[in-house]
Amino acid sequence: MKSSNTLFAIIVLGLILVQALLIFCAWIFCALYPTVYIRSLLSEDGIRWLFSTCVENLLSPLLIWIIMFGVSIGVFMKSGFRNVCRNKHDKQIEYRKNFSFYLSVVVALILLLGYLFLSFAPHAILVGVTGSLYPSAFSFSIVPFCAFILFIVSTVYGFSSGIISDLGSWMDSMRYGIQIISPLLLIYLIGMELYKTVIYIFYL
Repeated sequence: MKSSNTLFAIIVLGLILVQALLIFCAWIFCALYPTVYIRSLLSEDGIRWLFSTCVENLLSPLLIWIIMFGVSIGVFMKSGFRNVCRNKHDKQIEYRKNFSFYLSVVVALILLLGYLFLSFAPHAILVGVTGSLYPSAFSFSIVPFCAFILFIVSTVYGFSSGIISDLGSWMDSMRYGIQIISPLLLIYLIGMELYKTVIYIFYL
């Protein structure tokens, strides 16, 4: 864990340094070659852009996907569903946990069949207006649906097995997932701002 935190810290520091170097170099280049087709973040327009788009720059489906999977992975791990998937062939698994596992599989199959029906049945409502799967509600919802089904199945297993005993422990499992992905969130925030800065400076 310590080594992974060090790696994440190095990545974050590297992104920050690249961002600072990019801003400084663009400013110097604009001062030396004012006719060059690039923009400086230290100009009036650049500072105005930086403050007015700071939230807009960070919004993307990827951010939502990271958060959704973080919450789902937290429940997946804390509910014990990960352990029972690993040790499914262990004959010493308790009857209640074994039953909860199969109950979770049934729930997953029901959700998956429902999703497939909405996507591939005649006149399916998740396909595009031209009948194609991309772009469509189906293609836009694949990743969120995967996170959703993992969340629901893990929740069903946790409560039915008794490992998640109340709403408080359920909330703790979700918070645990956010804690796991917090380094990724930080990398995303800094990396996305760097990406948008590159687009602004070079008119991409």
